[in-house]
Amino acid sequence: MELKLKKYKEQLQDWPQEGHHIMAQYDDEKIIVYQSYRKEIGEFAVKNQIKESSVRLQWDPDHDPFGGKLERRAIQIGLRNEFTDSFAKEDILLIENISDFVKEQYQFLLNDDLDNLMIPEEKPLLFDDEDLNEKLRLI
Repeated sequence: MELKLKKYKEQLQDWPQEGHHIMAQYDDEKIIVYQSYRKEIGEFAVKNQIKESSVRLQWDPDHDPFGGKLERRAIQIGLRNEFTDSFAKEDILLIENISDFVKEQYQFLLNDDLDNLMIPEEKPLLFDDEDLNEKLRLI
């Protein structure tokens, strides 16, 4: 799955402004957030969340490009113990270094030029499992 880019301001008008959302670029098999992994991993992580789990979930404020907190909440998924090993050895499909792209785009922030800022194209992710969506407060 190739990373698709879109202007920040074009996406902003379509994004929810508040509530709990998993903002991501995805297809039927994969999710790209900061790393690419199979959709089933995210679903498993959410469905099996317990306090003593090797999977940790929390909702944090999402942020604008300048780092300001938004009303919209973003999910943070942390993997520990056996999941870290499995993720590293079996589930990562691709690691792509986009540092040069980020440095280029950062110049637009420094110049307060959000009209030209390009970021990964994202939209709210909903799972096929309605109970899971309700548990996460996505709907």
